[in-house]
Amino acid sequence: MILFRNFKFIALLHENDTTIVYRALRIKDKALVILKVLKPESRDESSVASFANEAYILSTMRFTKAPKLLDVIISATEYLHVFEDSGSSSLNHMMAQAKMTLIERLDLALELIYALHQIHSKGVLHCDINPQNIIYNQDTKN
Repeated sequence: MILFRNFKFIALLHENDTTIVYRALRIKDKALVILKVLKPESRDESSVASFANEAYILSTMRFTKAPKLLDVIISATEYLHVFEDSGSSSLNHMMAQAKMTLIERLDLALELIYALHQIHSKGVLHCDINPQNIIYNQDTKN
């Protein structure tokens, strides 16, 4: 299925009240990407401003543990962020499959603390931290 003219759908990763997150293939270069899409019914002034602010924060601050924002697409019909796909899974998904040892969980907890410290030191507050919003690649430890 083609998504947003330039992307081919691979998998639905997450959905909440305002956004949908997909794994997709960017057609022009066959790169795997993550798309965060603002739902059409959530395109009120406040949500669009928040979505744009998130893009600004991600494009201006270099966090070692944050996904790399590759592109922002805004048009009359589309509001999406395009992220590099590192092959990561949500922490929620990994916990459901019980694929992490105690040592791996403790190491990840320390990494999360460091990442939050980086974000907070720039004056940014993430208001929805939960296992569905944390992505991690067990192979690369990122």
